[in-house]
Amino acid sequence: MNRNLFSISLLVLTVAAFSGLGSEGGYKYLENGILDYTDPSSQPNSPSSSPSIKNKKSIFFSAKDAYGLKFKITPTYNVAERIFIENRGEESVQIKIGSKADRSLLVGITGEGGDTFITLPAKKKLSLPIRFFAQDCIPGFYNIENSIFDERGNVLDTIQGVVEVSKPILDIAVKQLEKSPLAHSYRIRNNGEDLANFSISLKNSKTLRMEPSVNHYFFPKGSSIDVSLYTTVAIDKEIKDDFLFSSAGEQKTIPFVFQSHAPGSIETVSLDPIVRLRIKDWYCTNRPVISMNYSIPYFEKKETTDIGFTSKFSWLISKGEAFDTNGNRKPDHWILIEKGSTLMAGDDYDEDGEIDYFRERDSENRSLNRAYFKKDNRWYETNIVDIYLISSFLPFNDGANVKPHDLEVQVNGKSIATEKDIIPTGSRLRPIPLNLLNDNQFYGYSENQITLVTKHLPQASYQVNAENTLLIFYSSIQIPVNTKKKLDLNVSAISEKIREEEKKISEEANEIKKEAGRNLLEKLKVFRDEKLKAIEKFFEENPKEDNSLKMTGVQYRGSDLAVYSSDLSIQGNKISGKVRNMGYESHPYTISLFKLDEKNYTLIERKNGEKLTPFAQRDFLFEVKNHSKTRRTVYKIELEIKNIQELVNSNNQAHLITGTETDPHKLKKEMAELAKEMGLESDQLTLTSKPALPEFDLKEFESLSGRKINFPGSEKFVNQKERRIILE
Repeated sequence: MNRNLFSISLLVLTVAAFSGLGSEGGYKYLENGILDYTDPSSQPNSPSSSPSIKNKKSIFFSAKDAYGLKFKITPTYNVAERIFIENRGEESVQIKIGSKADRSLLVGITGEGGDTFITLPAKKKLSLPIRFFAQDCIPGFYNIENSIFDERGNVLDTIQGVVEVSKPILDIAVKQLEKSPLAHSYRIRNNGEDLANFSISLKNSKTLRMEPSVNHYFFPKGSSIDVSLYTTVAIDKEIKDDFLFSSAGEQKTIPFVFQSHAPGSIETVSLDPIVRLRIKDWYCTNRPVISMNYSIPYFEKKETTDIGFTSKFSWLISKGEAFDTNGNRKPDHWILIEKGSTLMAGDDYDEDGEIDYFRERDSENRSLNRAYFKKDNRWYETNIVDIYLISSFLPFNDGANVKPHDLEVQVNGKSIATEKDIIPTGSRLRPIPLNLLNDNQFYGYSENQITLVTKHLPQASYQVNAENTLLIFYSSIQIPVNTKKKLDLNVSAISEKIREEEKKISEEANEIKKEAGRNLLEKLKVFRDEKLKAIEKFFEENPKEDNSLKMTGVQYRGSDLAVYSSDLSIQGNKISGKVRNMGYESHPYTISLFKLDEKNYTLIERKNGEKLTPFAQRDFLFEVKNHSKTRRTVYKIELEIKNIQELVNSNNQAHLITGTETDPHKLKKEMAELAKEMGLESDQLTLTSKPALPEFDLKEFESLSGRKINFPGSEKFVNQKERRIILE
């Protein structure tokens, strides 16, 4: 390789990966590194020679400013600065640094010296990285305090300081991409600096919705995000409004016009779709409470006194397959499958042994299309036949500083899941109890809040909660469509007539009349199913209308088999998990296990699976050889359906990471693989602003004899001049 080319390559690498490298008073240090120390009084202009230093103490902070620490940072994630501690004593000391800050500024030291004790030898100086998380801060000044503790809890020294958080620059551009009578798509581009806590909202409109929602998002400079505006009702005049962009208290508005449709061109049709409501965000789990607001469209419920369906519960529990979804060794989910089709499913929300949420089908050629849930001892019929929260967690800063912690998920203030002493990674799937959802409030939307609560996590140790998706399966929704010609495909009236006939049949004592009712009921179901097939054909023949639906998060039927990290586990040398059917069609599949070696994934085992019906799940088990509990190992589960275009592809792989090693090179690979699994764009990886440094030996320039540094893993050497360029 050309030497100059290598120098440039190393320079780029250093900016990205070795930005923690620095110097003070002629001494070079590494991250969490101890400096050789000589009597500071012999060094002119040394901080230790300042009269402000508490020279009566043997262990103390050294600061360049007599008034304490001063830092100026941007309102973003993981800003790493340095603090220095000196030991003038005659003995080594075990120390740890405790940090705290004003208001929404998070601060801390990770690794040795922060999470755990570090040894500071006698007559040595210690350099530690202090990390700031200012993504939730408004511009201004924040007080900080750091204290040195010994193993007995004694405070050896304390130093105060001030952190100035600067104002962000919002340079945002908006470009319209597509336009239909019911949905407009736009590309939002960041032409300025990196923006944390970036949000997009609509300034005035109550009838328009945006997909995905963008809240608390990390928006790298030069990147873009596509959003769609849509309406769930017909509009007869144009809507003028503004995009409202905000970050760290600063705001900017850009106007837009949502054009109306031509009179008579919109018709309401019935769909039995999958709806994916996404929230793009970038929350760190070192923030104790993460709140996300979801507007759920199309949610219908009505109280029912006809509870004949409850007589089927005992049959479902005795004949169906049982699952423990909470990990408490008690079944709480049942599904009954016959002849390759799902007949019914039920869930026990409150773990009292009784079904609280029940779904069934009303004809052989339908998937689950009837749903009932119990709330306050009353039964309600609903059009939601399944609903999940999918949260994606990404290792941040290469995952080197993340510590196990507790994670709780709440819906409208009620806990639905708790995980203890874990490091959440990849995509985690959790069912949501319908009885916790709020009623429709504004323009047919149910406004709900989902909250993630973290505990026992130091402020500077963190994971990123990168994206959240509500996955909702509807039995039917009424949605406006630009049909261009009259279709008359609203089947809601037919469905209501079917329910009325079913009730009449159940109450009719005369067998002749009852048989006549059954014949009419069968004809109504055939008529309804023909209408539904006509709707499906309409979207097949009108891809533009189908695309308009997808812009709003609605996916009409289709295939989607999935694996999720939250379903994976390892016991001994056996890896177990689940394949889930998150679509409306049955398909066979192939599932494979891979292991990450130094450079590539190696296939361990491959299995074929029979057809998996909608709403069903199936366990799988793989066996691995020579598995180590300590060595860092990445396993990948990959799912494949041949010759089928799925609704979503990012859920076709999941990763299981085992072991306790924290090699930064391996962690970097893991982060990239997890980002790929979650469908995140590559520019999001720029969040690894100051990763843990790979270990290599660096001595002062003055004492270098060979005038070369050997970077482990590299066959190339850098001469002194090139080194100086890199360090400067």
